[in-house]
Amino acid sequence: MKILAVALFLLLTSFASAEEFVVIGNLDLLKDTEITSSEICYEDDEESYHPWATFYLYKMEVVASVDECVTRKQFNVIYDRHALMKNDIHSVKVSLKELPVGNKFGASYQVIEIHEAQEL
Repeated sequence: MKILAVALFLLLTSFASAEEFVVIGNLDLLKDTEITSSEICYEDDEESYHPWATFYLYKMEVVASVDECVTRKQFNVIYDRHALMKNDIHSVKVSLKELPVGNKFGASYQVIEIHEAQEL
């Protein structure tokens, strides 16, 4: 359990240090990458670790860039939440973190947080 807590801490601190951008738009699901983004552990041994969430690849269609830092109108993003339904997500305000070019997902950004947009 200690390993899980440390891994979660390291993951969250890496998000806090990265520059985030905020956009409003629509996420169209392209695929479940089946790449594990987080695991759950039932005991303190490695055999009790099981996938908890996987990365989903979406096409982001930007309606507005809140920070005006994102100028492209379409790009791929990854998102990873447990029990996220495999469908499109429309009319949302999204916090993004830029990913390295040539990453294994083929995505430009990772979704850090999704909020309902007031009105588009």
